[in-house]
Amino acid sequence: VRGASNKILQLKNPKALCTHSSGNHAQAVAYIARALGIKATIVMPKATPEVKKNAVRGYGAEI
Repeated sequence: VRGASNKILQLKNPKALCTHSSGNHAQAVAYIARALGIKATIVMPKATPEVKKNAVRGYGAEI
């Protein structure tokens, strides 16, 4: 979470976020985006386990 939040907080008025990840970075971006009220879209490989996809969705991001 620390790396994603540090970078996101450096952005000037982001309206949305997009990243590619199959794990922890995806969840971190989704979590920070929700906390800041920013839309997040995460691109994940098809082979990503459902538990990881559900965690990202649980933070409010779109996959």
